[in-house]
Amino acid sequence: MFNKQKIDSGDESINIQAGRDVHINSQFQFSLEELKAFLNESQTSLPALSIKYLVSQTFDDLIAIANSNLEVIPVMNPLLVENNVFTSLQELTRSESGRYRDLGKYGNNFNSVEDYLKEYPEAEIVEGRQGRFPYFDTIRSPEFEELEKLSEDDPLTRAILDHKVHEKFPTALIGTYEHGCWGVPLIEEYILRGVWGVFLTITNNSDTNIIFEQLESETHLSQTFESTSKATLKSLAYTLPRAPIKPNETVVIPVSILITPIGGITTNEISRIPKFADGEWFRELSHQSGSPDDLEEMLSFGTLIAPKSISFQSQNKKHSVDIHDFDITNMYTINRAWQCGSCPHLFFTSDQAVYIRELLPDGQNTTVSDSFTVPENVKQFTIAELEDETTYIDSLYINDVLTAKSLKLDTGDSVSFFVSSGDTVRLQGRYLTHRDSASDAPFGTYRNSLINDYLNSNRDLRIN
Repeated sequence: MFNKQKIDSGDESINIQAGRDVHINSQFQFSLEELKAFLNESQTSLPALSIKYLVSQTFDDLIAIANSNLEVIPVMNPLLVENNVFTSLQELTRSESGRYRDLGKYGNNFNSVEDYLKEYPEAEIVEGRQGRFPYFDTIRSPEFEELEKLSEDDPLTRAILDHKVHEKFPTALIGTYEHGCWGVPLIEEYILRGVWGVFLTITNNSDTNIIFEQLESETHLSQTFESTSKATLKSLAYTLPRAPIKPNETVVIPVSILITPIGGITTNEISRIPKFADGEWFRELSHQSGSPDDLEEMLSFGTLIAPKSISFQSQNKKHSVDIHDFDITNMYTINRAWQCGSCPHLFFTSDQAVYIRELLPDGQNTTVSDSFTVPENVKQFTIAELEDETTYIDSLYINDVLTAKSLKLDTGDSVSFFVSSGDTVRLQGRYLTHRDSASDAPFGTYRNSLINDYLNSNRDLRIN
């Protein structure tokens, strides 16, 4: 049962939603031991409180939170504060029923890149598989009529059109690639912006009740989409409900809704706790590092709050503690996505690593052969397993010389070989997916993100 308490604090009206008796979905919730082991560094040195930012990157989780369903928040005993950021979250999700929002949506099919360029001469070829979209063959901007059609099935596009900011802040691009699983030579996929909910979590680690009093912040008040780099922050204090917070209860304060750049951002994973559900979906809590440049490219929707300090009472004594700024290079994220398993990936390295293509594309549970010729200036090739599968390479020949055999690559593994221009490479192998894959879900944007993350984590590697 949820309990509500509402107070007025000047111009700000804040509710607190208490989930003390809420049922926790054991399939998706993390244990207290896991959370304490994972979130072992607080952003404050005060033992009574553990303060962290948590980024929810999944739209259906944000829908649940907007409807005061706290099961999806991976903290113990969450208490949700309702503020103007929460109101904006409700606006963005109000017409949705909890379905998963992919960051890609299928468009039309074509016979070839040449046919596509005849239909859309403004489309740009992704030269050398470089840049932000290495998985795609071509990239173009959608026409307004295409955005209107997209908005029927995508809440973010609909909101951007409703706020009439689509020309200032483009909502999507359209990429193309070969869909080998379906036998489609070229398929379109809408590459969308992601939606992040950023929450400040404050856990009572003491043995007694505490009462929060005031949250000092720098705040940008807004009711629409704006560039985060141009936000004007002003000092603002939020009076919090004077409800006693019990030991091990966590106050969850929405502080911003961030809209990621088209195609997402590149991140380095520091650590994670994966939690797999049945079938094709998984949920994981991750410690990630992103780029400050990506944060500058993000949009915000509605009010943006930058907490600075919080005051509270404990055992009849007043305390105040500073709050760390949200740091995209050191963030904790909760994400839910579908299982994607399809082929290892091939990279060439000259001065730096470049994505080439998938290997063994027909090799799911079946041993097949593949081959390629090394182009000029390439000194090394890498086979990387980036997806939820295991690749088995029975044999690999360079210029008809057996170079490797019986290789096993699990998720995150890779193997590299030095080569020279003109070398021919033949390999035989297969791959086995770890779990059921969501075969109908658009995968171009997802794989593009995996490839970008791999290239980002290996961008400093050079071959002399």
